[in-house]
Amino acid sequence: MMNPTIINIGNDRPNIMYKVTSFKEAVSSFKDLLFLKDKAKTIVYFDNRDLAEQAGHLLRTWFGQEQVRVYHGFKTDDLKNRRMKEFREGKYPILLATEAADPVQQDLKDLIDLANSPGCIRKYFNDYYGNEHVPVTDVCCNICNPDEADDKDESSTIQPADKASKREKWDKNEAEQVRNALIVWRDNMYDLHFKGRMHDTEQTVMTDYMLNKTVKKYKSIIAARSIDMLYWDPLNETYPSQVLEIIMGLGKQFLEEKDEKEKKIAKKRSDGGNLEWPHLFKFLL
Repeated sequence: MMNPTIINIGNDRPNIMYKVTSFKEAVSSFKDLLFLKDKAKTIVYFDNRDLAEQAGHLLRTWFGQEQVRVYHGFKTDDLKNRRMKEFREGKYPILLATEAADPVQQDLKDLIDLANSPGCIRKYFNDYYGNEHVPVTDVCCNICNPDEADDKDESSTIQPADKASKREKWDKNEAEQVRNALIVWRDNMYDLHFKGRMHDTEQTVMTDYMLNKTVKKYKSIIAARSIDMLYWDPLNETYPSQVLEIIMGLGKQFLEEKDEKEKKIAKKRSDGGNLEWPHLFKFLL
């Protein structure tokens, strides 16, 4: 083709309103991510891996385990490639990522500049992408049309599916045994799979957030014989079954100890008539 004419129609969409907003809720609550309930195809970027993982655990309880995936540099290359491919194919709508999912670092820095820009957001995008800027009067951006950008309070529209866990009472001694066993297991897995690798720690195997969540729910895990309720997405696919085996083994131990304790109490009650004198005197009083 000789001397082709190139027509740039730009990527501005006048029917889309641009909006930059700050978190209104505590970051750790992740309630500002409730807009994801519509399950539109979305990538949410986080400053660090731990925040992305914590948000992933919570969002899976809100939207379903198959709706959310986490992508960061601590995942294996095979897993990262598979997750990006599945996201592009629409197999799940929400991807929580760190900079590992954006090969062009400058784009993230430019987005930060955008968030701090006091002017028209649409004009910023048009200037950045080389579009001809045509002002939009109705739904431009939350800078030009602040009245059209008011948020609805969505904090009460979705509640975590496992509220009952908050009312659970659990024995501190048993919970401490579960915690200690998981810490030993985590240390062993780190030594086996990650020791000596730069940036990897025991948190790579299981974060403290997930460990604490597992300890809190150990009775429910024993009752259900499953850890699906944790919505855990570990690096190694064998980790959930290993953790379940540990907890079920402890559950059996706890039950045996409880039975033994009840037997001793029953025996003391049945032997009440044969108590030695000091004990009998105290009993009669």
